[in-house]
Amino acid sequence: MIEIDKHQTKALTAQDKQFLETRFWESKKDFKLHLIIFIIIWLISPYLRSLSGNDPLVEEMSYPLALAIMSIFFIGYLGYYYYRGLYQVKQALKTDFKIVLHSIVVKKKNAPIFHRSEFRLELTNIEFKYHYFPLTLMNDFPQGQLLYLEMSGAGKQLLEIRNA
Repeated sequence: MIEIDKHQTKALTAQDKQFLETRFWESKKDFKLHLIIFIIIWLISPYLRSLSGNDPLVEEMSYPLALAIMSIFFIGYLGYYYYRGLYQVKQALKTDFKIVLHSIVVKKKNAPIFHRSEFRLELTNIEFKYHYFPLTLMNDFPQGQLLYLEMSGAGKQLLEIRNA
């Protein structure tokens, strides 16, 4: 009998390592692109007017001070993106095991706020509760379905998912 939400550990295969390395290099390229875009926006942001029609920050204070104020928002977002995109994949590459578990789909949410091209699966497992997938896979995992999941030992990177 299959035990739901009970973790089993297995060794990472060479294919899993290759998958994680590919994901790491893609995440690294994405982060560099985000960094360049945000530096450009950060440098011109003191000159932009707000939506309410207020004067730009540079008219109320010096340019370096306006950059310092705007950097709070940009550094916060880039830090979050670095953690979700690069750090977790890097942690997954450092481990030599993966976690195998069976879990049930509790709920599906179509097009959450920040993931318009994805949908969210909510699982019964506490550690791996939410996962985002492309909308093309929405009908593959119906509510109440038992799923077979393989996750990296650290970093919570999904290696494989299929119906059990």
